[in-house]
Amino acid sequence: MTQDAPSIDELLVTVREFVQEITPQLDGRDRYHAQCAVYLLDIVRRELGADGTDATAEQAMLARYLGDGAAGAAGLAALAAEIRSGRLDARSDELLADLTRQVVGKVRITRPDQLHPMHRESRPAE
Repeated sequence: MTQDAPSIDELLVTVREFVQEITPQLDGRDRYHAQCAVYLLDIVRRELGADGTDATAEQAMLARYLGDGAAGAAGLAALAAEIRSGRLDARSDELLADLTRQVVGKVRITRPDQLHPMHRESRPAE
């Protein structure tokens, strides 16, 4: 946390604007790297602006289907295995709604422009 202006977000915006300004002057690999930097700066800004509920919701979702202790990539892999095995077929409607919320939350950070309009404005109810 910074004590004085500019804020972290303002610093990120300034760096993004600088990189975006020089990008048209670049060619090839340098231009590609500059475009990637702008994209990544946007992700960082959105990640910093997120309230952390997506990670908490994912952990709660994994606990509903796998029990406590399932988290992160290992938990998602275990959930995928349960889905493939057919053991969650009876809960498919509930599972689809939960997975949709998780994917929308992730895409909201990485590529919000790719979300269907119904997912862009407001967060779905948990």
